[in-house]
Amino acid sequence: MWRIKVPKTVTTKTLTGLKEFANYRVTLTVMLSSGEKTIETMAMTGEDVPDTAPVVTDIYPVRYDTMKVMWSSIPENHRNGIFRGYKIYYKELLYPRNKWEVFVVTGGDVTSTMVTGLKSYTEYCVKMSAFTSKGEYPDWGRKHCKIVKTPSLSIEVQARTMSFTEILLKFVKPEHSVPSKKVQVDYGKLKDELNMKKACYGSSCVIDNLEPDTMYYFRVTGYVYQRGETPTFTKIKTSRDEVLKFRRRIN
Repeated sequence: MWRIKVPKTVTTKTLTGLKEFANYRVTLTVMLSSGEKTIETMAMTGEDVPDTAPVVTDIYPVRYDTMKVMWSSIPENHRNGIFRGYKIYYKELLYPRNKWEVFVVTGGDVTSTMVTGLKSYTEYCVKMSAFTSKGEYPDWGRKHCKIVKTPSLSIEVQARTMSFTEILLKFVKPEHSVPSKKVQVDYGKLKDELNMKKACYGSSCVIDNLEPDTMYYFRVTGYVYQRGETPTFTKIKTSRDEVLKFRRRIN
């Protein structure tokens, strides 16, 4: 509690050193010859920029061009106003001199968002800040980076019947991807139950010991798992004609 005496000729007084965006009870006591008269009122100070930035609690890729960012709320006593939203800053880790890209999230009660438009198989440095009507936390750039790496693009797959028990899969890996020639193939006769698997090497792979005249479903991913990687799905039916196995060719 502060007590301030002012001369009787003063009709206004500015109070300084108060907390931003805080409620105060102000009591005015007038000294009269007949005694004291007291008037009490409530007042709120104006907004300011936040005292700190939100803490990023988790960040991970959802797909090759999208990441999810989650953060914790700033304590009430450090907000200094009503949050209008958040700004997520990000840039490629390989090029630290590049300008920051900015993704704006509106609303003060949000604690997560999706950031899209990223490059595939790229590491990003991510920081963030919150803002009120007066602006954002000015020292957000001094915060440490949160690092996230997007996965590579999906593997292109071509399927061809080789015989009544064999199927040939051809793979085209994206230009920027994990430096591994291995490919994981999960397959089965039911789309939602791919209960067989095979590790393939190189640009093609023969899946054998299949049943004739049967539809098979395939899911292809990189053998080295990348969080957020988008699998490639394809389907093809084996032949009912055994003669095809004598004509098979691998181009």
